[in-house]
Amino acid sequence: MAVGFDVMRERGKGRYDLTVPAFDSSKFEFLNSLEKAPWMPVVRTILGDDMSLVHKGAFLSMQGSETQVYHQDGVHLTTQHQRPCHAINVFIPLVDLRKGNGPTEFCLGTHILENEHYSKEMVEIPLVVAGTPIIFDYRLGHRGLGNYSDECRPIVYLTYARKAKSQFRDTMNFSGYNKIGELLLEQPISREERAEKRSKLSS
Repeated sequence: MAVGFDVMRERGKGRYDLTVPAFDSSKFEFLNSLEKAPWMPVVRTILGDDMSLVHKGAFLSMQGSETQVYHQDGVHLTTQHQRPCHAINVFIPLVDLRKGNGPTEFCLGTHILENEHYSKEMVEIPLVVAGTPIIFDYRLGHRGLGNYSDECRPIVYLTYARKAKSQFRDTMNFSGYNKIGELLLEQPISREERAEKRSKLSS
């Protein structure tokens, strides 16, 4: 938050998805590099060498944020048969994930065609220390849990996708951001404006 951000999108009450201009600077090369990022060996094993970083940003789960609706970030490219993973997310929590501060709950196996529905018996909640990458199929069902702590829970995320023969285009998740300067927030009137309003009403 200290270095600022340009656009954001609300992902539920108290949950904000931000694109952070600083992430494109040389200081954050370790995020952007397809060679130096420490999680890239796993990404390449899943997607192969012909892939690219298609989006990155940060999720903020503020104090008091509510549990998200269970969802999948992306759908299958075809409903005819199960295809290999075409895109993945890498979540990097910037604080230790605990039960009370809004970790992400995953429903195992829901990336498989016709197996997308939520099942409490298949739930997994990784409670990892800050900086530990959590890597998952873009089609895997999940939800952010409520943050009942007294601190914000920030997560940096990156999305990678195959290039060759991929029809992957996510216009749902990666659009509709609001530029901060364009947010139409109703501001309280100033003290001077209130005094002028009272003056007009009394005259």
